[in-house]
Amino acid sequence: MKKLTVEIILMIAICLPLRAQNPDHIDASTPSDVQIRIARSAAPQPVSDHADIYALRREGYEMVKKGDNGFSCLIEREKPNTMEPGML
Repeated sequence: MKKLTVEIILMIAICLPLRAQNPDHIDASTPSDVQIRIARSAAPQPVSDHADIYALRREGYEMVKKGDNGFSCLIEREKPNTMEPGML
């Protein structure tokens, strides 16, 4: 039982900082580095490292990194109050 408790505490300690780094709301005022990190999570690293990366600006999406593999990563919104990493 004690071992299980230690494992749970370690899991929480690892996951909480990750949750804190992923904001629940992204808009054009969100810094590019945050948008880029979330957009890159849409694909495995070998793909996202070479994909076009798009960030949301007031005028719409803007390419902030040109890739060379034909893939694009961005933050998608199926509804105005949601956000999901997406890959095209």
